[in-house]
Amino acid sequence: MAQEKFLKPKIDKALKEVLIERVYKNTNIEFAKRQNDAGMLGALYNFLNKI
Repeated sequence: MAQEKFLKPKIDKALKEVLIERVYKNTNIEFAKRQNDAGMLGALYNFLNKI
């Protein structure tokens, strides 16, 4: 979550500068909740679907 606290304001500021207002207001930035587990979950998903 530390990365989100650091990156979200920077990304938000950059998007506000380059997007038109209507698009910016309807844009929602979400950060991954699984973080390092995402790769393992993807591998498990592929393994289970090949059986």
